[in-house]
Amino acid sequence: SAFGKLPPEILARLLAQNGMKVGLNDVNPKLLEQTMAEFSAAGLTALALPADVSALYPATAAEVNAMVARAEAELGPLWLLVNNAGVFNAGPTVDLPEAAWDQAFAVDAKGVFLCSQAALRVMLPRRQGRIVNIASIAGQIVRTGQIAYCSAKAAVIHFTRCLAVEVASQGITVNCLCPGMTWTEMLQTSAAERGLKLRAAIAQPACRNLDQHQRRERANGGRALMGRLIQKSDFPDAFARSQSVQHGAAAGDRDLGRRVVGLAA
Repeated sequence: SAFGKLPPEILARLLAQNGMKVGLNDVNPKLLEQTMAEFSAAGLTALALPADVSALYPATAAEVNAMVARAEAELGPLWLLVNNAGVFNAGPTVDLPEAAWDQAFAVDAKGVFLCSQAALRVMLPRRQGRIVNIASIAGQIVRTGQIAYCSAKAAVIHFTRCLAVEVASQGITVNCLCPGMTWTEMLQTSAAERGLKLRAAIAQPACRNLDQHQRRERANGGRALMGRLIQKSDFPDAFARSQSVQHGAAAGDRDLGRRVVGLAA
């Protein structure tokens, strides 16, 4: 995955530290190699699974299926899938290139579908499994200049709801996390490209030309009320709840929700 928002060392490390056999997927070989080295240095083990889940190429579905098959062959039965691949683009809708729209949905939405489909094919016969999708608060609120990203993340949220209901009676839970604005490399790169000063913007109050409901929505969802962005280290508790065995009675949640294998895709 791109892991631009929640890098693998946060979620995958949590899984490995709790005894899971973890497979790590990334489209970027250098980033994947770096993460594997960090795991090794920390005394953790993981299986590198380079693949492109973005659905931009005809071979993507086969590549995803092969990734899941390899994880099962080398790690054992797949119990948990984390869909975290993501890209971000911004700009006025009137100027947004068609390719940018297609990329957002190919990675952020269809990638979730393809990985979930491949995982379900091995989870359903065993009647057990967990799927956790990393969406975004951008899929719940209005953000101007981010129509492709917001729309794709909204698709992930509703995909989660629909799939959760579809497979709940078959022992599979599907949940998603919707993080607020998080201090990550992807956010910093995007801000720099647009000439934004993040630390100054964090402290700005909601725009006063909005009505009361819009101001409250933006203050609660689009701004950092405590004067800080969410840090990557804030996620483990919410993530652990979304994929735990104890949370198996709930499905379709949006938070931030034996030998087991986790595939962080």
